[in-house]
This record gives sequence, structure tokens and C-alpha cells, in this order.
Amino acid sequence: MKFRKSAVAAVIAAAALSMTTAFPASAATVSDLPAAVTAYEGEEDLPRVKSEAEAANYFLQEFKKHNTNIDFLITEPEDDDYERISDRITSCLKGFSGIPDEGVYLSMEATTRASSIYPTKDGFRFTCTSTFITTVEQEAQVTEEIQKIRQTPEFKAAYNDTPYNKIRWAYDYVTRNMVLTDDLMDTDRSSAYSVLFNHEANEEGQIHFLIRLLGEMNVPCEPYVTNLNSLTEDSLDAHFLCIAQIRNYNYFLDPVWDKKLKDTGRNFFMKGYIDLDSKNGGKADFTHIHLFQLFSFGEEVPLEDEMKELGISPNAYPLPEYFSGDINDDGSVNSVDASNVLAEYARLSTSDHTGIFTDKQQKAADVDNNGAIDAVDASKILSYYAYASTNDYPMSIENYLS
Repeated sequence: MKFRKSAVAAVIAAAALSMTTAFPASAATVSDLPAAVTAYEGEEDLPRVKSEAEAANYFLQEFKKHNTNIDFLITEPEDDDYERISDRITSCLKGFSGIPDEGVYLSMEATTRASSIYPTKDGFRFTCTSTFITTVEQEAQVTEEIQKIRQTPEFKAAYNDTPYNKIRWAYDYVTRNMVLTDDLMDTDRSSAYSVLFNHEANEEGQIHFLIRLLGEMNVPCEPYVTNLNSLTEDSLDAHFLCIAQIRNYNYFLDPVWDKKLKDTGRNFFMKGYIDLDSKNGGKADFTHIHLFQLFSFGEEVPLEDEMKELGISPNAYPLPEYFSGDINDDGSVNSVDASNVLAEYARLSTSDHTGIFTDKQQKAADVDNNGAIDAVDASKILSYYAYASTNDYPMSIENYLS
């Protein structure tokens, strides 16, 4: 998938220098210290903050305003470690802070970001120049639309569910609604805004939306780039997915390729680095090639070493022993499962009280958790099936029955 050259330039640079960076959304540089502290023209008119904490808050405030040229002085830094100070100021654009519209989501609103910091006679001067792909008004519209999603029964049920089910719901929501465009150089299609209001987006836009949706669920998630196939003056070719965190481990999520495979889905859901492509059907077009593998310069780079640096689990997230109501373990709860429960109930009602369900099937069949498999369980499975059949994003059967 082709996307804008400025965005991927930082990915390439970071990959060449440090193979552990998942996706730096933009280029950020720290200026070399000048030979002597100097007074610069116009400095007396710059905004001034005292502490580094105030500097970080001011930067966040201005970046969220989509200020394309942030320029200010820090008069009382803790020390003269300008690289550390710069990192602290821009920390609001990294990771997940617990606020859904900050962190990497906010960083991805900018197509380019170049920053510098250097000492002056009054402290340190920090500058940041950015080009944004959305407007403040558009991001406000995104938040309004997200609030509507948050009010749906399905979102509320998922929000109160397990972390795994939160991610599964958000992943399914994005995949089912996905209308994918091919040109990743089209900045008008590279954001969550485009997903919600243009009703289509490129790979970057789809991942931007998934990151926001998972952020609303309090699930940390970051973008990840693979399969950089070309780099020319006019085009770039790469692939966007993301990594989500549960219990201090990161797992791969790739809704874009799941959408393109057009089968049962979740082939690239909550995968580790060993089994990421275990369900791609052996198709080369759906095989992930990590950036550090591309930039190994002929040397064999151990996959395990690089993935450990990113905290990626080696294997897929362990699934529950069974899914309530899914007797035949086909990934859905439907009338077939209800029929199986009724047949088992009939067997258990005979004189010898002998059923054929395995231990796993017995647990899945007892949806009301009363220790018995009977017609009530079958009825509740049918009730849930009727509900799920009329909802695009149904809650889990446990939440439905609670």
C-alpha cells in the first residue's frame, strides 16, 4: 500500500538506526549544542514557561490546537540534558496515557513533525514544526461520533468485558465497517476522521481509527509497519497494522489483511511473532516482513531478539478453554448449538443418564452455570442467537444473559 513519503521516512530512518521502533509517526530531531549560548532574534517575544512540566503541558495544548509552528522558551529546566528535555516535552505523543485522543493517536494527526532544542541566554528554546492531516474541528467531530458509539449497548457491554473481548469487539467493528482505499499518499483518507465521515480510508486511516477505538476501551495500542517494498521519489509501498497490549505483552492485530482475505476473519488477530502468519493460507501477499529484516544488510537478525525489544509475545494470546454456548466450537453461537444441547439433554434424560459431550462441551452448554444441561440452556442459546442475528456488533453471551 502506498503512503506519503514524509511519514515513512521516519520509519525507514528509525529502522536503519534502531530495529526496535514500531512506528515513529514523524521525524523529530535534536539540534547540536552551539559553541556558545547566544541571543536569537525575536526571542524576547516568545512564550515562556518555567519548568519542564509546564513545557510539556504547553506543548500538548498547542499540538492539540494543531499549531504548525510551536516555539517557546523554558527558563528553568532541571538540567542541561537537552535530549532528555525534548523527550519529556514530546512524551504526550508517545504510547497511551489513558486519554484516547492523545499519545500515538494524536501523533498520527500530523503528516510530518520536526523539532529542535538548543540553549540560549534565557534557558532552552524548543521549536516544533508540523503538518497536520486533520483540523481541530474535524477531530472534535470524531470525538462527537465516538461518543455516539460509546452510548450503544454493544460498546457498553464490551467496555465492561475482559480485555480480550474488548479488543475482539473493536477489531470486529473496524473490520466489518472497513471500506479500504489503496492510495496511502492521500492524506484526506489517512485518519479516523475519514473512516467516520468519508466512510472510507486507507490502511493508515483504518489503523488510526482502531487505535482510537481501543483507546476508548483503555487498551494500549500502537501502529506498526511491515512490508516496505519500494522507496522512490514518487511512491512508497508498505503495510500498516498495529500492536495491542494485554497483561504486559503486545500482540499483533491486522484488520486490513483480514478484510482482504474475505473469509471467517481474525486470521491476524492477537497473534505473536511466531504465529502471526499461521493462518494466511501460505499466501506470499499476506506474509509480514518486518522492517528490521529489510534493513539487516545481509546479516541474519534473530526475530526473537527484536520482538523481545518491542515486548511482542512469541505466540498468539491464549484463548479461553471454551466459549459459552459454542458447543461445536465453530466460533459462533447459533441454532445448531441449541439443537446439540437439546439432543444432549434428551440423552441425559434416559434411564442410564449417559451423555456424549466432552468436558469442554459440557461447560460450554451450561450457559446459565447451574451445573445442569437442559432445555433452559438451549432456550437461552436460541434467545442469544436471535439477538446476535439482528445486531452487527453483539455483546458476548455472558453479558447478554447477565
